[in-house]
Amino acid sequence: DDVVALLKSIELGAYADAFLATPITGADLRLMEEADLESLGVGVSIHRRRLLRQIEDWSRDGGVPFAGVGLIEL
Repeated sequence: DDVVALLKSIELGAYADAFLATPITGADLRLMEEADLESLGVGVSIHRRRLLRQIEDWSRDGGVPFAGVGLIEL
């Protein structure tokens, strides 16, 4: 799952199960707000802010770079 790969790439893989339990795609991440992440179980506020900042950066840069895969569009 792309979202799990994204979480692991920024050392937030501990939240992978919470994201796998919902039908969230990489494209959905652009729409997320801090309250959405909290409801998904991202309980640590600094983790929510880090993920939101990273999503913003990825969106601005056109996607998420992965070695051997290219860009995963957000």
